[in-house]
Amino acid sequence: MRITRDHNLILIEDYRKIENVNVCIQCEEHGSKLEMYCKVHEKAICIACFPTKHKDCSDAIIPLAEAAKNAKTSTTLTDLEHTINEILVNIQKCLNDREAATEKIEIQEKIIKKRIFDTRETINKHLDDLERKLLNELTTIHTSCKSKYGTIQNQLNEMEKEIKRLQEQTSQLKRFAPDIQVFLSTHQMNKEIHDEVKSITKALSSVRNYNIEIEIHQGITSLLKDVVYFAGVKVDESTINCPFKDSKNRSSPNTSTNWTASTNQKIYS
Repeated sequence: MRITRDHNLILIEDYRKIENVNVCIQCEEHGSKLEMYCKVHEKAICIACFPTKHKDCSDAIIPLAEAAKNAKTSTTLTDLEHTINEILVNIQKCLNDREAATEKIEIQEKIIKKRIFDTRETINKHLDDLERKLLNELTTIHTSCKSKYGTIQNQLNEMEKEIKRLQEQTSQLKRFAPDIQVFLSTHQMNKEIHDEVKSITKALSSVRNYNIEIEIHQGITSLLKDVVYFAGVKVDESTINCPFKDSKNRSSPNTSTNWTASTNQKIYS
């Protein structure tokens, strides 16, 4: 008896190339060795499978060795190789599609960031302009009010000096002047004082007190109170077109057809 009668010998180097290929030679249902092949169901079967599931396929049952004859040059293997190559091509297409999609959202992120920055810059510039205008207006109003206060203060200061002068003269007249001179001076000074009081009273009648306040524009108040996010970032989701086909050239049930919007999401920030 030859040891190699039921065995095919291969080099160790060649065996190592296929040792990790998982090939089941036993029936998963019955645990028996797969010895036959059903051409109807295109499936390797064991002896126990025949009476239970393949009794109507007796004319199509052949030995597994016969079915496997010339397997390396069979159409089935060629179709398998073609299917594998086609799947790899499709996977590469999908990878390229995902890379392109990733690059696209990277660009979109940069565009959105720039738009946010530009919008913020525009808002800042507008607020700076409004602030500058408001401060100039405040300075003008403050200067005007202060000037009006200063005018009456100057008049009061001048009157104070004049009254103090008359006070000093009255004191000197009382000490050193004769009665006639005191008498005449008293009447004259009373008239001067009366004229001064009349003049300052008239000036004071037009004097106003000013209370400077600020009223924030309703739009600014609304911005601080009602605007709770800077902008809404919307995500449009859609299906992708990455078709896969099985060995019988039929579209996979999970194949997507083309880009169609499916859901919209908004993220507020």
